Amino acid sequence: MKPEEFAKTKIIATLGPASASKEVLRELVEYGGDVVRVNSAHGARENHLEMIQLAREVEQGAGVILTVLYDLAGPKIRVGSLPKAGITLKTGEEITIREGEEYFEGILPIECPGFADMLEPGKRIFINDGVIQLTVLNVAGISVTARVDSGGLVTSRKGVNLPDTIIDLPALSEQDVENLKFGLENGADLCVDTFGRYPAPIGVPGTTNLMKVQVVGEGNGE
Repeated sequence: MKPEEFAKTKIIATLGPASASKEVLRELVEYGGDVVRVNSAHGARENHLEMIQLAREVEQGAGVILTVLYDLAGPKIRVGSLPKAGITLKTGEEITIREGEEYFEGILPIECPGFADMLEPGKRIFINDGVIQLTVLNVAGISVTARVDSGGLVTSRKGVNLPDTIIDLPALSEQDVENLKFGLENGADLCVDTFGRYPAPIGVPGTTNLMKVQVVGEGNGE
């Protein structure tokens, strides 16, 4: 292959319930897919291994080279357990947020140790990919008072993002480290850490790999 024919842009195909079959993946490859993404945040490791093996089978059958990308979940800040129907936050009202897992009347639980310590008045809190937007008014101990700038329904386990804040959490959780080892041992070509905030080498005990973290996410405070 001539250098000018080498494709510098890669098309990533994520394997999931709708695409984790030989027929569908083969079709994705025919349409130009050359990186197969396996998301460690969903499914068990047995499922991840099946997807890696599937990519290798399609690779052999199609006579192409596929890169298997194993996506590490990274730390997650989430809303705790709420009533089954969820709770509605009204635009303009003030609410209390507190570190914890269970809902108490009028208090929104957030599953994240040290959550309040990372915040100060004026900082924003996004819930459910920014559908719900809050502004911090006051911080006292583990409690945060916030104004609802964009309201709506909040249900259990929705993701929380702090777009103006340096998030004081490790880039790799213990689960991520185990998934990283699993991916390296089972043929993943790339392991991606979405929540890396600083370009720096990280060594993982039990592996011989030294990886350079490259920031590929957004809204992580950097």
